[in-house]
Amino acid sequence: MNHTDTSTRDIYNSSAIVTHYARATDLQPAERTILSRLAGDLPRMEMLDIGVGGGRTTRHFAPAVKQYVGVDYSERMIVACRQLFPENGSRRFEVADACDLRGFRDASFDLVLFSFNGIDCIPPQNRTQALREMMRVLRPGAHLVFSAHNSNYLAQHQRRLRPRLSRSPRRMLKLTKRYLTFQIKNRFVSYGPDVTEAFVFDGAERFGVPFVYIRPDEQMRRLRALDLRDVQMFGSDTGAEYDPSEAVTCAEPWAYYVCRKSAP
Repeated sequence: MNHTDTSTRDIYNSSAIVTHYARATDLQPAERTILSRLAGDLPRMEMLDIGVGGGRTTRHFAPAVKQYVGVDYSERMIVACRQLFPENGSRRFEVADACDLRGFRDASFDLVLFSFNGIDCIPPQNRTQALREMMRVLRPGAHLVFSAHNSNYLAQHQRRLRPRLSRSPRRMLKLTKRYLTFQIKNRFVSYGPDVTEAFVFDGAERFGVPFVYIRPDEQMRRLRALDLRDVQMFGSDTGAEYDPSEAVTCAEPWAYYVCRKSAP
C-alpha cells in the first residue's frame, strides 16, 4: 500500500469495521438513480467495483452486469465479500489499490464504480493518479461513477456536531467530547463557501480517517480537465440530478459524479 496511509488501511482491516460494512445492504438514493439510468446497458457491461467494502453494492450490481470484479485495499473486506458472495464465472473479488490497478489491462471495463466516498480516503496529492488509473482501465465511451464529500456541507456538519442539552450526563459528555475532538483535529480547516477542497477528520471511523471534501463545481472542473465528458452530478440525499450551474451551491453531504471516457 503505497498510496493510502498504512494506518487507514489498518482501520479498514479491523474486525469491527469489516463487520460494520458487511452488514450494509442498501443503495443510497443517488446510487438508485444511477442504477436505474444504466439499467438498459448493464447486461452487456463488464464492471469494476472499487472500494467494494463488505459488498453493499455487489448485491445490486453483480447480478445485473455481464462480468463483475470487486476490489478493495482491505484484505479482510475481500475475505468478507467472498464469504457473502461466493465467486463464480461472472463474479470475483481481488485486493487492489485504486491508485495502482496494474492487475487490470487497459480498456477492459465498461463501468467503473467507486462508491460511498471511497476516493476521499486517498490523500489529495494522489487523487488525480487514482482517477487516471480508473480512466486507463475503462474502454472509450465507458462510464466512471464515484462519489465525493461536499465541502459546501462542512459548515452544516460542524453545526450538527455541537452538543445539545441532554438529560443524560453521560450522553452530554460523549457529545461534548466528540465536538471538541472535531474542533481540535480540524483547527486549521476553513468552512466557508469559498473553500474548494479540504482534508477533514469528520468523525467517521472514530476520527481515525481523514477525508477529502471538495466543492462539486471544482470536482466537475477537474473531471473535464482530465478529458472526461458528459459529466453529471447527483445529490447524495435526494438522488436528484443537479444542473452544472447549481453545483457551486449544492449543500448535500456528498455528490455522485457520472462521466464517460472520451474516445481517442
